[in-house]
Amino acid sequence: MRRFTSGFAVACLLAGTAAGEEAGKATKSKLQYSGTFYLWASGLQGNQSIFGLPAADVKVSFSDILDKVDMAAAGIFEVRGERVGFLGEVNYVKLGASARGPGGVLQGDMDSKAFFALAAATWNVSATDRQRVDMIGGVKYFRFDNALQLNPGPLSASQSANWADATVGVKATFKLAPMWSLKTWAMIGAGGSDLSWDVLAALDYQFNDDWSASFGYRAIGVNYTSNNFSYDMRQYGPILGLTRRF
Repeated sequence: MRRFTSGFAVACLLAGTAAGEEAGKATKSKLQYSGTFYLWASGLQGNQSIFGLPAADVKVSFSDILDKVDMAAAGIFEVRGERVGFLGEVNYVKLGASARGPGGVLQGDMDSKAFFALAAATWNVSATDRQRVDMIGGVKYFRFDNALQLNPGPLSASQSANWADATVGVKATFKLAPMWSLKTWAMIGAGGSDLSWDVLAALDYQFNDDWSASFGYRAIGVNYTSNNFSYDMRQYGPILGLTRRF
């Protein structure tokens, strides 16, 4: 009897282990991972104040900014399950500019770095063969660094500002044709800033199960004010992305 009981227990344990492994595989297989690298041909419009100086109106096109870009990197990472998922993004740009005074005696060099990152959970509220809608909730972090150097010196100054906004929104994908889909999102946030918002609409063409390319338009707005730094700007322009699915 003891042998039978022991054998039965071992069989149940093996069966439970096998079932757990199969369930783990099934759960794992339902998760979808994707990474997107993108180029954003954006311009800027609004007003900004640095080093406590009066706010100045800013309106620059992408071609104006492109001449001053020293480095840029941007990407989106997403994990998607049946209900719950994750959406992350990083965007970094470093700009450098120089200017000379009358007669070329005095020269000024300005370096500016802008960075924002999003970490958010997603929750699916609707999914069919033709569309999928997810709610977004998370945190968006912003950081700006400015450095000014006058040559010949000795005047130099540096400044940094950073803050985080609680961010909520919705994103949706609509199937338009076997290989074409429309991807959109809209987000709004506040906390460190008075208001931040982010809207996107892009057409996506899927080459195969692993790769797709997208082209669309994106606009972001941020309104932040501190004692010696203010940033009330809209950044907008066409966006081109390449996505790899895993």
